[in-house]
Amino acid sequence: MRGNGLGYRKLRESGRGVVGLLFSFLVSKITLFLQYPEFEMNRC
Repeated sequence: MRGNGLGYRKLRESGRGVVGLLFSFLVSKITLFLQYPEFEMNRC
């Protein structure tokens, strides 16, 4: 039981890590996308 619970916790942590990586990747993409129009406006 204890080993199974540990494995489940490890699985949840790894899943959370993947979700965190995906979330940070999306946030970086969104910030980059939001910054681009500002650069274009400054250039004009």
